[in-house]
Amino acid sequence: MMSMLGAGGIELLTDGERTADADNPTGYFEYERVKHLESGDDGWLEDAMGKAVKVVSALIENLPPKYHYDVVFMHRRIAEIVASQNRMLARRGQPTGAADQAHIAELMEKHARRVRAWLSDQPNMRALDIDYNGLLDNPLPQISEVNGFLGKTLNQQRMVDAIQPDLYRNRA
Repeated sequence: MMSMLGAGGIELLTDGERTADADNPTGYFEYERVKHLESGDDGWLEDAMGKAVKVVSALIENLPPKYHYDVVFMHRRIAEIVASQNRMLARRGQPTGAADQAHIAELMEKHARRVRAWLSDQPNMRALDIDYNGLLDNPLPQISEVNGFLGKTLNQQRMVDAIQPDLYRNRA
C-alpha cells in the first residue's frame, strides 16, 4: 500500500533504515521512530502531517489522541501472513514456530478484530478497511475507495501500475 500511495502522489514518511531484501525487494517503507510509539516517542508526528506513515496494528493504539488520523487498515488472509513470516524467519535462520501455526493464526485474527473495533471507537480516527487479496485480484475498485477516502487527489492509474503481482508469493 505504501508504494501505491507514493505512486499516487502522497508524500511518504520513511527513513530507509530497513533496506530492501529478499523478503521485500522493493523495501519496507518504514520510519524507525514509529517503533518507539509505545515508549511515548511521538515528537515526529508533526513532521508526518499530510504524509503516509506505516504503523503496524500492534502500535496503532499508541498514537496520541491530539491528532486526526486517516487509517488505511490493510488486512490479508491470516494463513498467508503466517506463511510469509515463517519464510522470513527461516531465511534468517530463526525458529518459525511452525508447530503453533493454528494458534498463531487464531491470535492474529483476534488481534485484527480487536484493533478494528478499537479504531471504530476513536473520535480522532477514520478508518478504511482494504483487503490485500482483493486489491491484487481487482485493484481499481479498492484504489478508488482509497482515493475517495483520502480526498480524491490520487493518481489511480499510477497506483495500479505500482502493484507488482510477482511479489505476491505467499498464497493461501
